[in-house]
Amino acid sequence: MLGRLVMIGFIAIFLFRELWSLRGLTTPALVTVVAGIVVVTVTWGWFWWWLAAGPEGVAQAVAVVAITAAVIVMVRVNHLGVFPFYYAVIVAGTAFRWTIGVVLVPVVTVLTVALWWPGGQGNAYALQVLIVTGLFGGAAITVRRYIAAQVELDVTRDEVRRLAAVEARMELARDLHDRLGQQLTATIMQGELLAMDLATDVVDAARERSATVLAGSREALNIMREMVTEVREPGLEAEVAVAERLLDASGISCRASLPPAGLPAGAGRVLGWVVREGVTNVMRHSGASSCTISVTSGDGIHTLTISDDGRGPGGGNGGNGLRHMRERVSAEGGTIDLSEDRQGGCTLTATIPGPT
Repeated sequence: MLGRLVMIGFIAIFLFRELWSLRGLTTPALVTVVAGIVVVTVTWGWFWWWLAAGPEGVAQAVAVVAITAAVIVMVRVNHLGVFPFYYAVIVAGTAFRWTIGVVLVPVVTVLTVALWWPGGQGNAYALQVLIVTGLFGGAAITVRRYIAAQVELDVTRDEVRRLAAVEARMELARDLHDRLGQQLTATIMQGELLAMDLATDVVDAARERSATVLAGSREALNIMREMVTEVREPGLEAEVAVAERLLDASGISCRASLPPAGLPAGAGRVLGWVVREGVTNVMRHSGASSCTISVTSGDGIHTLTISDDGRGPGGGNGGNGLRHMRERVSAEGGTIDLSEDRQGGCTLTATIPGPT
């Protein structure tokens, strides 16, 4: 955030220089240059506040073209100097991944030199312009790569933490099942043998005590099994919370909406697993800038919706991940649908029947 604000503040230097140069211009030239200043200022602020380091798209290309075109017009009309091109080459270097930036930066650099070469400044000055503009563009590409690497590192760290927590839960589940479960099963068996050994003429109190021991042991075993299941598969709320953190770390804004009363444990576990798989696909393949996770419950149906504004499914079937989700949700009597939105992006909808 601080870096974005610094880059937005950097436009103040541009405004001071260019507004100072408006003195003495004729009305047509004044209108043209002022329009160019407005375009550069607004586009620069829009780029650094909303687009920088985000998923690539048409908006980045619009920003590069708008700033470069406005700078060219301003320089041709008012002979402002090479300084405005620094803004164009910085955006060209940071708008896309480095493989595209190494093409855009030379293009803007060549345009800069081409505008100054015919101006009688001489080959030495043109060479200086070429070097300085190229250095600005190269620095912008490097910063873009650093930011992308940092974002990827943050996502990887969050994923490692999540996997470590999952492994810890699995280990706890194994210990509960192997040690406590075995002991409870042995206790139940001893209680059943005790009930069989009791003669019919034994007082009723002893038989009732034996039945109480058996009932308590069976209840404890059922509780232990439920705990193991919940530990192995976190509920919906936990998975949504993890998904929000991972999406934010990936530069994808996330909005989540869950029913206030929560969901039954079984439905929550299955839909939580769908959230995990669906959000993973959004981060890896969608190129989205925003994602919405919504869960509703009513009329005996629990519905999960994951929507993004990315590239959409592209006509594919979603691969193995979607097939596995369908199989698991189908085992609970539910369905999964993946659809492409008209305005771009896609929507994953999972429904599971159950009590509300």
